[in-house]
Amino acid sequence: MDDIRAMCTRRPTAVVLLGTLALSAGLAGQCGLVWSPGRGLAGASGVLYTAATWDPDGPGPAAARLVVGGTARIIGEAIAGGIASLDPVTGRWESFGVGVNNFVRALLAMPNGDLIAGGAFSAAGGVAAANVARWNGSAWAPIGGGLATQVTSLARMPNGDIVAGGWFAGGVARWDGSTWQTLGGGITATGVTMRVLALRVMPNGDLFAGGVFSHAGAPWPRASRAGTGRPGRACPATPRCRSRRSTSLRMAT
Repeated sequence: MDDIRAMCTRRPTAVVLLGTLALSAGLAGQCGLVWSPGRGLAGASGVLYTAATWDPDGPGPAAARLVVGGTARIIGEAIAGGIASLDPVTGRWESFGVGVNNFVRALLAMPNGDLIAGGAFSAAGGVAAANVARWNGSAWAPIGGGLATQVTSLARMPNGDIVAGGWFAGGVARWDGSTWQTLGGGITATGVTMRVLALRVMPNGDLFAGGVFSHAGAPWPRASRAGTGRPGRACPATPRCRSRRSTSLRMAT
């Protein structure tokens, strides 16, 4: 990749390569552009859905890295398998083994240096893992039995539990170290495909969820009052009321 040169043509076509394109004065009259040797610009061969800061040795001295996930099978110099990290010292992209066999939609860095990836996949690093997996610095491992369908968001609760949001039944699930459990009665939708697309843990331990849904827990309260302990008022299934339903909730822990 460090010695790529473009063929000289009078009508150049657009080519996407990891290389450096420079103007050659000697050939300017003939064709104008040539590929010159160089490390090139790091790009991705597919869509990138998510990015996170990850410290591979937790509290150790190593510098934090940028991690990206998506559909890309190549990211910069790395054969990515949907996920890669950027080494801030070398400026090069590095893979996480063979990555996942489909795509990554969510990333969560853990304090001990582990990295959690969620998305739509059935294997990570060649090991069976249903849509969520953990990287321990050298290998991938499943997290329990995983989740039934795509994971689109991840968060860590103050006690260390992992929370995942996605397209699976219940919408939000909590991993307590041994099992995945639907959180707070789960989330449902009427007339649309339910999915939880974003999660955020607040300093006081409350969890906010956003996505496409109409009910959270039972009974369903207004989103502005969820988690406060006040009952709220159910929204009747009318087009006008449905259009006012918020796509966020707060879960008090």
